[in-house]
Amino acid sequence: ASGHKKKCKKIARAGGAEAHYADKKAKEAAAEAVRQSMVPAGTTCFICRGESSTDGVVSLTCQCAGEIKFVHISCLAGRARADVSNSSDTNLRDVSGLSDAWSNCKNCGELHVGPIAIALSWEWWNWAATTQAESSVFRGVALNGVPNAYFENDEFDKAIPLSDAALSWQRRSDPSGKMELITLGRLSEAYLEVGRVDEGLRMIREFFPKWLTLCQTGMPSETLTYFS
Repeated sequence: ASGHKKKCKKIARAGGAEAHYADKKAKEAAAEAVRQSMVPAGTTCFICRGESSTDGVVSLTCQCAGEIKFVHISCLAGRARADVSNSSDTNLRDVSGLSDAWSNCKNCGELHVGPIAIALSWEWWNWAATTQAESSVFRGVALNGVPNAYFENDEFDKAIPLSDAALSWQRRSDPSGKMELITLGRLSEAYLEVGRVDEGLRMIREFFPKWLTLCQTGMPSETLTYFS
């Protein structure tokens, strides 16, 4: 009983079950990014200069070179948190732009990829889970960022259950249906990639009627690329 109470208190301190889970996954993903980067011990983070974290340093996969190539995941996340927390943008278009703070390198502008992108996507979701209301569009965009990072890394088996969670939020909170449509497209792709053909075809059958409806309201035709 005491162990259960301690766990509940730990979850409460983290900001709730979702934030606690996201924080746990972010730490695991950061450790994996460090492992795969294989940066020599003693390499200094260009943001904190070794003063803010004892975590391992990763080597960025973007166009950055020299000392700004090496950084703590936690320091990248801290900088992204500061950027989005200082913004007053609230509509979907601006919020989508704010996602660049988590998905793009601030120095060169290139997308983060691989384990670094995955770690930052969990940090992004952790921030949204602790600061954004359940119906916030930014919360939905952040939630969708996690499976997207796995999709881009071809880890379809991990992306599928995360996409299901994003889809649940979208159906509750996004009346436009556009976010749901994109997720259906990616889910169908993932199911086909892992050999779950029947589920993939079911998603495609669900996708097309909604796509045809949204085309009449300006949904971009590029959405069809999910089925190319």
